[in-house]
Amino acid sequence: MFEQLQRLYPQAQVVAPDAVLPGYLIVQLGDQGLAIPQADLTSKEEELLLMMSLAKATPQVPVVDLAPHQQAWRAFLLEGQPLDAEMRGSLVCIYLIMQAKSETFDPVLWQQTLEDSLEAIEVVIPDEANRWLVCLRGMEHVGALVDIIKTLDIDFETVTRGCVGLVAKLDQDYVAHFQDERRLVHSILSQIMEPEIVPLTSVLLRLVGREVTKQYAFMDRLHDVLKHNPDYAATVRALFEHQGNLSQAADELYIHRNTLTYRLSKYTKETGLNLQHLTDLIVSYLALEHKG
Repeated sequence: MFEQLQRLYPQAQVVAPDAVLPGYLIVQLGDQGLAIPQADLTSKEEELLLMMSLAKATPQVPVVDLAPHQQAWRAFLLEGQPLDAEMRGSLVCIYLIMQAKSETFDPVLWQQTLEDSLEAIEVVIPDEANRWLVCLRGMEHVGALVDIIKTLDIDFETVTRGCVGLVAKLDQDYVAHFQDERRLVHSILSQIMEPEIVPLTSVLLRLVGREVTKQYAFMDRLHDVLKHNPDYAATVRALFEHQGNLSQAADELYIHRNTLTYRLSKYTKETGLNLQHLTDLIVSYLALEHKG
């Protein structure tokens, strides 16, 4: 891994893992550190490298003591015990993994700030170390919640990624829905590498597609094309996330729409797939996760 990073960033220096160098990002891998000039990194590259480093070097965010309302919700969701709160409407759970960049991170303050930021939040529960569960009243509030979490990542110096579950009616049957969903999400949450919060459906599509397509050699070739051309891979992800909308995908990629159109034309010439066709876009998206 060090050799690969040094090839990507020739100005990087091998340092002690606890070194502090102004203007450098210290990537900690094992008992070594690699100092990469921050001027050489995009913001997304820096976040990804921080996650690589923090996953191995940063102490886990401690599980905080539960307040009474958190205890009641946790007992309801995990044990099926009766809930004193009114059983009405629908609920959607957002499953988060958080990594703190600062040793002074206050999980209680983060939790309280998040709960106070959106009225539709029913409860925020520390699930396991570094993992949190946000219960939200209604799917229509998910976008606002994601924006708030992005802001908290800046304010609290954290990196958060996660998965948005499926909405379901809040009744006693919700417990079985939640427990099945939680088991599934916990099995795949570590596979979400970028600092983003994605729908459960997109993760399920990747998992199902990986199993279905592993027997086809042409998916190996398409995967290699995407693997060796980061622009193509980023384009496929952006188009998929924005349901094929060129303008929104171009904004996500920080490029002009005409540049995106030219890139799509190159991709079609190289692969024979047209990313403006839904079926071709889905196949390309599945190829990103394909492992022969």
